[in-house]
Amino acid sequence: MSISIKDVNKSYNDLIVLKDFSLELPEQGIVALSGPSGCGKTTLLRILAGLEKADSGSVHGVDNKRISMVFQEDRLLPWMNLMGNLFAVQPEASVIRYYLECLSLTEYAWSYPHELSGGMQRRAALARSLVYGGDIFILDEPFKGLDQKLRLDIYPHIRDLAVNSLVLLVSHDKEELTALADIIIKLDGPPLSIV
Repeated sequence: MSISIKDVNKSYNDLIVLKDFSLELPEQGIVALSGPSGCGKTTLLRILAGLEKADSGSVHGVDNKRISMVFQEDRLLPWMNLMGNLFAVQPEASVIRYYLECLSLTEYAWSYPHELSGGMQRRAALARSLVYGGDIFILDEPFKGLDQKLRLDIYPHIRDLAVNSLVLLVSHDKEELTALADIIIKLDGPPLSIV
């Protein structure tokens, strides 16, 4: 069953972010959302993830789905090393080891977030999302701060996810969108609209 967003409205005081916004999303594949900063993409993703409540309208097809999200901020638990951050969401050590290797983080497994560079923290946040798993992956600028070679190494793992899950990818990088997305939805706003 596809995911249906119908006539969703969301405002913050006088700012209308979503106005009668509707969109159909598939159950699988990579759907990229592209648009200027501040147009309402993150609000839409937060509503899909159940982190924000729409003022009105409906979202169907996400109930009982396991949703994994990479936020714009890394949100690593500072009192835990990288392994602790990953074990917090996934008890299977083999899954953790696999993704540490995929994201070139194995040698930093026992490092704390403050000991990691910005790019490593970003990879750690992505690793946490991947080890958690899910039916829907919401990736908000997941490759920000990563060099081109590392991005290219990670892309196949993201494509693997999309075989059985929906990956919603927010990016401003045209090469990234071309390399990964099955569908690119161009957005503008606020209020959020499909171009």
